[in-house]
Amino acid sequence: MALGGPPADWVSNGGEAGPDYWLRVWAARGLLYAWHGSARGAVRSALEDEAWRVREMAVRVVAERGLREERATVEAMCHDDSARVRSAATHTLSRLDG
Repeated sequence: MALGGPPADWVSNGGEAGPDYWLRVWAARGLLYAWHGSARGAVRSALEDEAWRVREMAVRVVAERGLREERATVEAMCHDDSARVRSAATHTLSRLDG
């Protein structure tokens, strides 16, 4: 619930789980608040996830954690099919450059 908010009710109530990518989104979201360098590989994988919501959250993690080594990937994401990913990528580049 702390990471997923109300959409995560199914975890404790046994209801229907949402789309399969939600757990990946929540895992990435957790990295905004708790970090260890060993998560870099998971973030790298999430930047290439098939679900745009996962990619968007991973880009936010790159910005928050200042993962400059992912700059080239984030630059490419400025051309993502998802407008939200493109926007997050542009914002992340400005944070990495700032």
